[in-house]
Amino acid sequence: RLTDFSGYLILVVAVVLTLTFLIWGAHGFDLSRLTTFVNTTGDLGGGYVPTARTALVAFLIGLLYPLYTITGFDASAHTAEETHNARVAVPRGMIHAVLWSLVFGFVMSVSFVLASPDLVATAKDGGN
Repeated sequence: RLTDFSGYLILVVAVVLTLTFLIWGAHGFDLSRLTTFVNTTGDLGGGYVPTARTALVAFLIGLLYPLYTITGFDASAHTAEETHNARVAVPRGMIHAVLWSLVFGFVMSVSFVLASPDLVATAKDGGN
């Protein structure tokens, strides 16, 4: 029961955060933010956080973000021994965990990007 509660709590908090950013975020969303690439690795001493000395470092830092999906199918694998019809239910649960993490994570990320009043100022303020 506690596991079910924590799952629902995480879902409710994610939905509330996403709706909060979309409703009370910056007015007049600029959808071009979702398709425009801006290199905010910046020059050394340019004030951007984290300071990336090369594109490789920026790429590796960017890889940290999708790692949260690992916890979804990892949790499904750990509960396999407690599952009825595990041969079918566990792979289905792993696939669902990754797909739903992708959908909700993408929507939540989009809401954060759209709600930010100034992306360059946000990148410079990353360490504060």
